[in-house]
Amino acid sequence: TNIIVVVLYDIPKARALQGVTIDKANINLYMQESLEIMKKCFSVCMVSFLGAFSLNIPRYFIDIHHHDQLGYFGIIATPVTLVVLLVTFILQPNIVRLSRYLGAKKYDDFNKEVFKMMCGTFGIGLGVLIAMYTVGAPLLSTVFGVDFSEYRNELVVITFGALASALVAI
Repeated sequence: TNIIVVVLYDIPKARALQGVTIDKANINLYMQESLEIMKKCFSVCMVSFLGAFSLNIPRYFIDIHHHDQLGYFGIIATPVTLVVLLVTFILQPNIVRLSRYLGAKKYDDFNKEVFKMMCGTFGIGLGVLIAMYTVGAPLLSTVFGVDFSEYRNELVVITFGALASALVAI
């Protein structure tokens, strides 16, 4: 899908604004630069991939073995979305500052900022975890009209996984 969008939309729009040509004499240089960018971004890619994978692969097996439970799983996975959203709100405003610290080789400031974000995320995640344990099942039961009391432990486990995933992402 991304390739189709790039070929059919991005390239024509870019060419309309400015001529886009690929110098065939420098194709090896372009490939080396592209590979270098992919190597540097690999860890970010893997964190994103594993986050999506760990949330979606259980759906596949639940659909095969317990298809009647798939709706429950989708609802129980809601805290993961909440924690990811909260981490995004914490991380995104700090990206530029973190980049400047790294660019200026101010590693102590960088580490302090990351530590603050980790503490904030852990605090929020711990609050969400406690809320899921104490009122999560009754709240989901009230909102969705289905009894979730037998899924309290599963709700806590998936929320803990979301918290761990958020800390890894930071």
